[in-house]
Amino acid sequence: MSDSLPDGVSPEQLEAFRAAAKEELRKRVAALRRTLVADTRALYAARMVELLAAHPAFTAARTVLAYSALRFEIDPRGAVERAWAQGKTVALPRTLQETRALALHVYREGDVLEEGGFVIQEPLPTSPVLDPAEVDVVLVPGLAFDQRGHRLGFGQGFYDRLLPRCTNAVRIGLCFDLSMLVEVPNAAHDAPVDFVISEKRTIACMR
Repeated sequence: MSDSLPDGVSPEQLEAFRAAAKEELRKRVAALRRTLVADTRALYAARMVELLAAHPAFTAARTVLAYSALRFEIDPRGAVERAWAQGKTVALPRTLQETRALALHVYREGDVLEEGGFVIQEPLPTSPVLDPAEVDVVLVPGLAFDQRGHRLGFGQGFYDRLLPRCTNAVRIGLCFDLSMLVEVPNAAHDAPVDFVISEKRTIACMR
């Protein structure tokens, strides 16, 4: 979406329009995603893991940042298990409610997770902390993506703040193919990804 303003439209009005458009898209895409039954979601996630495992960035990565999936999200556990099997370090984010940021913690096989503030399974605060600059690949969840790499999240901005801190990482979004959009409304502070992997294809984004 262009940053040039139509005549008579203020930056505040444009941002309000983007926010309203994103909220409408969230409702539509979330409803569409809920039409996939659990077995189909699991099958699609397995296909994504195969494409991800073959991606040069994942193959070369020493440290992978994954995430804990919500109910209708793509579950990356298969990718986590691949990473462990290949001797890679795996990290998961932990929500810091006070600062609205994500802290990264090492996640080892058998580690206990706890429910965080957004009903997401997170590492314990006592688990080893990881510097975002050490991450080689970030697996990025999202309701939808477009081919420019722009992401539709839940509007909290956690990943938009985190991704610029992962200065050495390749950003890979995981997305059901039915959630690929022609265009996600975006602003200057939105952080796009480098690649999107669906159950059907790997997309090199036009950032």
